[in-house]
Amino acid sequence: MPEEGEFDLFLGYHSQGSDALFRFTPAQYKDGLAADTRGTANPSVMEKPYWKYVISRMEGASEVRETLSHDPFFQNIVSEHRGPQWCFDRYGMTFTRIPDGRLICIGGAHGGVDNPDHCVYNDVTVISAPPPNHLVKTKEELCDPSDWSPPNDEEETVFVESKRTSLLTPRCMAIYGYPTSVLPPVSFHTASYLVDPATGKECIFIIGGVGYTGSASHNQTDVYRLDLSDFSIHRLQTLGEPPKGGMFSHEASVLGGEGGPLIQMVTKEDETCALQVADLTWLGTSSSWAEDPSSGSEESSTEYLSDEESAAEESAAEESPAKQSSTEESSAGGSLAEESPVEELSTRD
Repeated sequence: MPEEGEFDLFLGYHSQGSDALFRFTPAQYKDGLAADTRGTANPSVMEKPYWKYVISRMEGASEVRETLSHDPFFQNIVSEHRGPQWCFDRYGMTFTRIPDGRLICIGGAHGGVDNPDHCVYNDVTVISAPPPNHLVKTKEELCDPSDWSPPNDEEETVFVESKRTSLLTPRCMAIYGYPTSVLPPVSFHTASYLVDPATGKECIFIIGGVGYTGSASHNQTDVYRLDLSDFSIHRLQTLGEPPKGGMFSHEASVLGGEGGPLIQMVTKEDETCALQVADLTWLGTSSSWAEDPSSGSEESSTEYLSDEESAAEESAAEESPAKQSSTEESSAGGSLAEESPVEELSTRD
C-alpha cells in the first residue's frame, strides 16, 4: 500500500491477509520473469500469477528478487535468470480513473539505461472498482426530506462517510499485452478518457510518449485509441500538421465545444496544441480553436492503420528479433534515448 503522499493505486482496498491469495508456483515464476514479454493478440489476456503478486506489492524488481532469493523454492530460478525482470514499479506510466471506478494503467518504464532491469512496457493493467467508499443518499432517499439541504446550490447529493474497504485479490486485476506492432513500448505519454462521438464507445486516447532508442516515437507524435469495450488498441491516422518531433512529458485535458471534444496538450515549454477528436485533425498553437473548436477539417476521416503498415513503421524500433510462443512474444529491450527524461528521475533500483 502507498506511503503518505504517494498515488493510491488500490484506493478502496486493503491488503491485510491478502498475501496468501497471491501465490504462484516456481513454474509460474519462471514464466513471468522476463520484463520484455509481449502479447501476440490485440489484446492478449496475460494470465500471470507472478505479475499480479508483483503489482500487489508495488516493489521494484531488485526488492522482489531479494525477497525470493531467500526462498528455497525460487532461489535457483533467481540466480539463473538473465535479463530484465518484470515489475510494476515504473515511471512515465499513466493512471486513468474512468467513470465506473476502474483504474487503467498504461505502459511506463523501469530503471535507468544502466539498470539491469531497465525495460519500457506496452501493457495495460486494469484495477477493478471496489465497492463505494461512500454511502450516497439523495434527497428522495432520506427518511425525512424536509431535513435535507444540499452542500451548495449546485450539488444534489449528500455523501456520508463509510469505512468499508474490500480485500485485494488477484481477481481485482486484469493485465492485457500487445504486440509491439500494435502498441510500441511507451512512457511519458498521456491517456485521455472520453466517449468517442463517432461510435459512442468509451475509449482512452494514448498520445505521444517515448520508447527505446531508434523508435519512431522520438521523431513523431503518434495517437492510439484504447477501446474500453474489448481493450483492443488501434493506431489512428491524423490530419493537419502534427506537433514537431516526438511529444512526451506533456499534459493533456479534454475540452468540449461545438465541434465536439478536443484533447488539448501543453508541453514542458508551455506550447499548446490540440487534437479534434471528431475528424482527428491537429489544430495548431493558435488560440482560435479554443474559441471555435469546429474550425478544423470538415471531412470525417477516422482511420486505422493496417497491421502491415503499423508493423512496417515500427520495425525499426525493434532492437533484436522477437521470440514468440502460442500466446505471447518476447522482444528484446533497448535503451531510452539520451534526450528522454529518464536520467532526470530517481528510481528505487
